[in-house]
Amino acid sequence: MQKAKYQEIAGALENGIRNGEYRGRLPSVRLLGELFGVNPRTVLRALQQLTAGGLIVPNGNRGFLIPEEGSRRPVSGNIVIFHPGPVSDNPGQLDRLITEAGMRPISISTPAADLCGVRSFWETLSADGVIFMNSSLDRESAYQLKLSGIPFVAANRMPREWGVNCVEFDHESALRLFLKALIRRGRRRIALLNPRYPLHYFREIIFSAYFEVMNAYAIFDPELFVYPDESQPYEAALAAGVERLLALPRPPDAIYSSVPEPELRRILAEHRVTLPKAVECGFSRIFEEPAPDGGEPGLVYRYDRLRESLWRLLQLVIADPVRTPETRLIPVPVIGPDGELLTAATNSQPRN
Repeated sequence: MQKAKYQEIAGALENGIRNGEYRGRLPSVRLLGELFGVNPRTVLRALQQLTAGGLIVPNGNRGFLIPEEGSRRPVSGNIVIFHPGPVSDNPGQLDRLITEAGMRPISISTPAADLCGVRSFWETLSADGVIFMNSSLDRESAYQLKLSGIPFVAANRMPREWGVNCVEFDHESALRLFLKALIRRGRRRIALLNPRYPLHYFREIIFSAYFEVMNAYAIFDPELFVYPDESQPYEAALAAGVERLLALPRPPDAIYSSVPEPELRRILAEHRVTLPKAVECGFSRIFEEPAPDGGEPGLVYRYDRLRESLWRLLQLVIADPVRTPETRLIPVPVIGPDGELLTAATNSQPRN
C-alpha cells in the first residue's frame, strides 16, 4: 500500500535526522515545502508525525528543534517526583520503588506551574528522570524537557502529537460502562459532575465519552454536563452547578460525580445544598489496595497501580531515551448501581 505524501516526507526527514544530515534544527516549513514540492499543510502533517515520535520539538514560531541524542547527561542517581502543589499523593510508594532500584527520590512541590516551561531550570537540575504527578505536565514543559535531555513520564493523558510517555486511567471505558448500567435501570436524566481539571483538553475527553453514550440512547442534554464556572472560586462554582441541576424543569434522576463523595458532600453541606435521596448517585473512589468486589456504586481508582506503572515506564525511557512514546491506560473497575463489580482490574496495556 502506497504511503501518503506526508508520510513519505516524515520518513525522509527521520532518515536525515538519524543520519546526522540535520543537526540542531530542521529547515523552515516554507523551505521544506519547496524541497519536497508540497504545500505547507502537508509539511506540517509530516512534522506532527515526527513530533509524536519524539524526534523533533516545536519551538514556537521559530521552527522545529532536534534534541541531541548523543549528549547524555551525567548519571546522578536522582529521580525527581514533581507535584503541582503540596505533596499529598502518597509519595511513599514511589519513594520505595525508586529506592529499591538503588536511586534517590527527590520530591519537588511548587504552585508555580510556569517554572516547568523554563528550559534553564531543567538543564541545571541534577536528575536522571522526572515523574510528573497530578496532571502537572503541559505542552511547553514537555518540549523544554525534551530539549534538556532529561527522560520523563507524566501521570496524565497527553495528546499523541506531543510525543510524551504517559500513564493514565482508562476513564472513558469505565464511565461508558457505568452510564449504560444506569440506563438499564431506567435512568434517563443522568448528570455528570466534574471537578476543575488542570488541563482543559481532559474535559473534552470526558465529555466525549459522556456524549457518546447519552447520544446513542437519544437522551443527551448538555445542561446535565456540569463543569465548575472558572470565574468563581472552585467550591462555590461546584455547589452552584449542583444547584442549577436540581432547579432544572426536569432535574436529573441520577448523578455520576468525578468529585469523590466525601469532598462533594462537604462542599454541598457548607453551601447548604442537599442532594435528594431519590437521585441515584455514583462517585469516583480512590483505593490504595485491591479494589473491592462490590459496594458503593462508582469508578474505583487504584493509584498504587498508577504509580508503579509510571516508575516502570520511566525506567524503560531512561534505558532508551529515543524509544517510541507510548500511553499506558490502567483499567478502572466499575461497581454498578446494584453494588456488583462490573469489571475487574487487569494489567495495563500500552497504546501507542
